[in-house]
This record gives sequence, C-alpha cells and structure tokens, in this order.
Amino acid sequence: MSLTKNFILNDIDVVIDYVTFPDEAYWLKDNLKVLPCHVVYVVLWTDPETLLKRDSLRLPEYQMGERCLILIEEFKEAGVNNKHLLNTSQQKIDAIHLVITEIMDNRHYLLAD
Repeated sequence: MSLTKNFILNDIDVVIDYVTFPDEAYWLKDNLKVLPCHVVYVVLWTDPETLLKRDSLRLPEYQMGERCLILIEEFKEAGVNNKHLLNTSQQKIDAIHLVITEIMDNRHYLLAD
C-alpha cells in the first residue's frame, strides 16, 4: 500500500492487474481516500467457453484450467455490480487496446462510495 500511495503522491498512475473482488476494491478505495485519486474497478467478463479457450492459449505453467470456472461463480456470489463488468466475449485477443480504451474513457467504472 505504501508503494501505491507513493506513486500517487508523485503523480504516477497505478494499475493493479489482479483478481480483485468488490470488497477488496472498496478496501483499496477506503485506504486511498485521503489522496487525490480515483479508483477504477473493472472485471473483465466472458462466457465460460471463451474463458477456457483463452486460458488454453497461455503457457501451460500459467493456465488456470477449471479454476477459471470457479472464479466465475465466485464473482457471481460476490455480487459484482453490473456496471463494473466489461464483457469481452466478442473481443479478439489482439484487440486488447480496445478494452483498455473502453476502461480509460468510460467513467462508469469509477468506484463510488
């Protein structure tokens, strides 16, 4: 957390690319509320078949296999607000720049109080 705060205080954007559930995102927001920053929370979402297909494209040591499907259920149970879901089912792997642009340009992913 101190590294994140230091970056923000030095006007450096911070991107946390990690499996994060809503309660963890709100924890982060609460811990950064005294700083001049916004927390953007986006869950990249797709259907189970596409998820498993994309997972199979990773190097074997980075594949999650059935854990991908378990995470889908865990996110559903966590009650992620639909406004934080970005459906990437129709996106091609090489179109990641479109996903990044959507996240950067769409303010509805901002984590509200």
